[in-house]
Order: sequence, then structure tokens, then C-alpha cells
Amino acid sequence: MNFDQDKLGLDFVQHRNKYFMVSGAIIGLGILILLFMGLNLGVDFESGTSLEVLIENQSFTAGEVREIVSGTGHIPGDITTAGNQNEYAMILFQDMLNPQQIKEIELALSRNMELSILRLMNPLFHQWLPEN
Repeated sequence: MNFDQDKLGLDFVQHRNKYFMVSGAIIGLGILILLFMGLNLGVDFESGTSLEVLIENQSFTAGEVREIVSGTGHIPGDITTAGNQNEYAMILFQDMLNPQQIKEIELALSRNMELSILRLMNPLFHQWLPEN
């Protein structure tokens, strides 16, 4: 293959200033969006607790999970359900829950549903791991 510039008629260098301006505009727009909207940090970087629950052989709604968890005295923030039959839920709490509170929630969920997996994520999770 011959990439002779004269035959192809493509002169990228001639339009380099246009490309620099477009690139600079995209970068500037990204910086403005970052400044005004900020980063969406998860519980990994902020205080709070995230519980991931897998419930087998039963579908459920976010409202049902909220009602069960609220019955323990812990008010969840966002609850997201997923899966083909809504068998997975992610429960976010604004407050950091201690291991006893997590056990209370786990017991409440397992009394009402066939709880299969309960995963936890919060900033202090690595400190609790050796204890449990």
C-alpha cells in the first residue's frame, strides 16, 4: 500500500489548529462539568454502608425490602433491584452500620425471604474482616 500524501490529498498538519481547538474545547467542557457537577463517589470513599443481597426462589420489590429493613429501625437510602426475577438487591445506607446492626438486618431479611448471599461494603469493612 502506498500512503503518498500527494495522491491521497489528506493534509492533517494544515488543519492542526482546528484540531487543537476542538480538543481544547472537549477538555474544557470536561473540566467545567467536573467542577459544577462534581464526582459521584460511592460508599468506598464516603461514609455509609452498602449491602448486596441475593434472594433465591423468590422475587421481591424495593418496597418490600425497604419495609423489612425499616422494621429493624435502620432507614435505608436507595434500594436497587436487579436480575431476571428481581432476585438481587443493593441497599444503601447513609450511616455506617456496625456488625451488630448488619446482623439484625440479615436476620430480618432471612426471616422473610430465602437469603442466599449478603455482601457488605463500607469504609471500615477491612477492619471488621478478622473479627467475623
